[in-house]
Amino acid sequence: MIAYYKNSDFDSALNWTKKGIGTFVLDGDRIDHYYYLLLNKAIYLEKMKQNEKALRAVKNLRNKIIQSQQQNSNTHPIRHSVITQMYIVFGNVLNNLGLREEGLEYTKEGIEIAQVNQSYDHLFTLWTTMGIIYYSLGNSEDAEVYYRLALSIEQRVENNNYLSFAYTNLSSLLIKQNKFEQAEKYMKKSLKISQQSDNKLRQTESYSVMGQWYLEQGKY
Repeated sequence: MIAYYKNSDFDSALNWTKKGIGTFVLDGDRIDHYYYLLLNKAIYLEKMKQNEKALRAVKNLRNKIIQSQQQNSNTHPIRHSVITQMYIVFGNVLNNLGLREEGLEYTKEGIEIAQVNQSYDHLFTLWTTMGIIYYSLGNSEDAEVYYRLALSIEQRVENNNYLSFAYTNLSSLLIKQNKFEQAEKYMKKSLKISQQSDNKLRQTESYSVMGQWYLEQGKY
């Protein structure tokens, strides 16, 4: 499934994930894998832009987590990484569906959990998600605050692809504000990271923003 995900073959990744969920033995010793499968199902559906299905999937995951927590199951505790990523999916999907205020609330819940557990990669992503939602709401000021808040912990982030994504979003916002010099700095950082990690998707996003940068200045 990981190989399919890295190759952006989300359809195959989703099919294998569904098979895994369908054949999983719930009373086994590796119950934490079950929650990862449920999470991955929601993630793949989101990547495939099937947002309504993704929302149902992530709500199902949340219900399973609540049910487990109510049973006070300390034998197989649910990993914090599953919970924080669940809130990331909630934020993204609700934003995509236009339910942005609700998306903000879920994302804030995730931020609290990520802060308590010092999960910096997920905290970075959640703050970036807040920026994206505020930008979608037309609130550029708060969007910039959260993008910069995310970048304030960039030294603690292990996954450089998260950095590239945040740089791209911030540079795009700065272009809209006609802050071209600042935008260029973050745009170049984004492109450099995406090239170093050979992430084609992030490179495409970086080049797209670069085109936006030239276009807005009349540099054809």
